[in-house]
Amino acid sequence: MNATEIATIAYTLLRRWPGNVTLWQLMQEHNDLQVYVAGGFLRNIALGQRLSKDIDLFLGGPSVEQFLNRLSRRGHVTPNAYGKWNWRPSAKCTQYFDLLPIRDFRVAPRRFFAITELLTHFDFSCNSIALDLRTGRITDPCGGIESCRRRELKMNRYDNPEYRPVDPANPLTEGAARWFRGLHYAAQLNLQIEPRTRRWLIANQHYLSMKEIFASVQYEPDLSRLADVAKDASAKGSGRKAKCIRS
Repeated sequence: MNATEIATIAYTLLRRWPGNVTLWQLMQEHNDLQVYVAGGFLRNIALGQRLSKDIDLFLGGPSVEQFLNRLSRRGHVTPNAYGKWNWRPSAKCTQYFDLLPIRDFRVAPRRFFAITELLTHFDFSCNSIALDLRTGRITDPCGGIESCRRRELKMNRYDNPEYRPVDPANPLTEGAARWFRGLHYAAQLNLQIEPRTRRWLIANQHYLSMKEIFASVQYEPDLSRLADVAKDASAKGSGRKAKCIRS
């Protein structure tokens, strides 16, 4: 599937999405607002997987807060994990938009203000695809479409030493979160783990000690692929410890 096909399917599905009319009405009233769809919704389209129950909307531009406040008054909002809201047209609706201001989405030690730069810091390439809702243009800085075509898990970032814990009250590190997410999505989406990512997963099996912490703040990770990774490490290892890959 290519970028044009992904965009076409995404627009078709969005037209059926609850609250889509309200979203577009407010977008027309805030011409400076940048609105991108990214993450699992596009990834699952590219992989031919069942669609997720949410659509991640990444927002940029001067009127982000005004747009969010107006949208919140025209539906039902609940807090999301990134400091903003999940929005749906009514409390009974099970599908929702995940509203994520680009400047507040922390995936690295610093803030980002452009979608392309932000995408390069997403955890793995299949997630790093964005659709500009105004122009229909697909942004794919990490080769995510090709990774989806190959059904391949390829991490973009690893456990950079600059990464602090996810938040001051949470000892889960960014590297550990990416480790669990990599294994989880490799299993859930039936992705082959490419060699460099596999070496990094092998080298950082100590993150397993943070499983309970990860599950308490994120979700119960599917670690069914861990046995294969560990087996691979045993087959290749001659007692030498694998080197941790840094990006």
